Parts: sequence; structure tokens; C-alpha cells
Amino acid sequence: MSRTPTPRQILNLKCDVIRNIVSATQRLQVLTETLRVSLPDEERPHLRAVTVTDQGGTIWVDSPAWATRFRYGVPVFLNLLRKLPGTEKITVLHVKTLPREVLEVPESLPLRRLSSEAEQTISTCAAHIEDPMLRAALQRLAANTEHAQKTLPK
Repeated sequence: MSRTPTPRQILNLKCDVIRNIVSATQRLQVLTETLRVSLPDEERPHLRAVTVTDQGGTIWVDSPAWATRFRYGVPVFLNLLRKLPGTEKITVLHVKTLPREVLEVPESLPLRRLSSEAEQTISTCAAHIEDPMLRAALQRLAANTEHAQKTLPK
């Protein structure tokens, strides 16, 4: 019978699954930035992401109008991507528009503060934690209280 992994084991970057996700994300960020740098200033903010598979890639933009404009540059983008490691076999490059839901940023909820009782409880708990990162996180959380905010200089 196998033991259930602890949260620390799950979140540890040594975990193969997380390491693979992080490296794939970093690779896609490099591809996106490589294409973004090659664009004129007015086009850069409209390029949202670049994704690739074994033989094809997709450029994601923020509107149909920009998708049309980017399609004219596909041969140039394709040649640029083929020069990068791991993307030499790309034969097709599509340009697609991100769905509106992805582009819209939801309104943020009002910031809530913890009560002074919560501050005391969290501070007491933090004092007994051995892990320095967890202790520091709890101390930051305890500083996010009504009482702490009233005493901060403005």
C-alpha cells in the first residue's frame, strides 16, 4: 500500500510532473518572446502566446483584425521559429484569436482584512513553526489585519 504524498512532496519542483509543466511553460514563453521581439512596436501587445506541437504551431492574438494582419507574417514567423531548438520540424503555423473570456480580466474582489484576534492567533502559530518560509508567510499574513493597517504610516 503506497503512502499518500505530503503537500510538500506534491509541490516540490523535483516532482517530475511539475518540472515538466514548468519547463514546457518556460519554453513557450521563450517562443512567444522571440516572436514578440521580432514584431513592430504597435503589434507586440496583440501577440498573446505561441504554442507548438510536433509539426505545427499556433500564434494566439487578441482580436480577429490582428489575426488577419498576423497571417500575412506567417512565412516570416515560421522561418524564425524553425531556427529555434526543438521547433525545427514545424511545417504549419496557424493564427487564432483567443476567446473573449480569456481576454477579459474579472473585477477584483474588495480586499478583506483579518481581525485582530486572527492576527494574534496567526502570530502565535508562526512563532512555533520551524520551517522559515512557512513562518515568514504566516507573519506576512498576520500583518494583513485591520489593526496592522490602521497603524501603518500613510
